[in-house]
Amino acid sequence: MNEKTLGEARLKIAGFLKNRRLELGLTQKEVAQRTGMARETINRMEQGFFWLGMKQFLLICEALHLVPDITEIRSSEDIAGRILKAWDINA
Repeated sequence: MNEKTLGEARLKIAGFLKNRRLELGLTQKEVAQRTGMARETINRMEQGFFWLGMKQFLLICEALHLVPDITEIRSSEDIAGRILKAWDINA
């Protein structure tokens, strides 16, 4: 997989999660309290500085009232490309 595309996908997911937090009117501190993570961790995640671990991702989804979806890819499209399309907040 292309690292550049993966980085773009990480930023897309981070932006989506940040927008969802703002949509719910939550602060980073409130999300941190709901997840047991540090506010700095939420901030770094929203900036796309690192990939969330599965546990962190699920805790954030719960805090933001989201359900992760796993979808089968039936084409030759790579996972990062699919993420870029699926998590497009401007679409």
